Amino acid sequence: MAFPDRTTHGPPAPQMRELGETREDAMRALAARDVAPGVVGYADGEPVAWCSISPRTEIPRLGAPAVEAHPIANRAADAGAAPDRIDLTMAFAGTWSMFDKAGFAVVGETKAKGSGRPRLVMRRDC
Repeated sequence: MAFPDRTTHGPPAPQMRELGETREDAMRALAARDVAPGVVGYADGEPVAWCSISPRTEIPRLGAPAVEAHPIANRAADAGAAPDRIDLTMAFAGTWSMFDKAGFAVVGETKAKGSGRPRLVMRRDC
């Protein structure tokens, strides 16, 4: 199959064209690299799924400098306080303690509220 002017997943069409004349040729070239671009899922010996797991540096358009979250502040004002319980229906965006444990840092506060508490802006550098 020839490449359209724009691909929806994977490297941009011009980059894929550099790798091969067809999608199959391009994917074979990608798979032959030292760093595998992803994994293939099989059902009954037939390939049925693909998941890209290559490093961000291999897909520049997906390479974000940081990941941002807007969880509920479930802690007291002083930094040493333990997390407080909140109404679970308001925890759909996550909680400060959850993102803190995952290495995110508070970088600001939004004007939004959840359970009467501020929604934070938390960031983790990639």
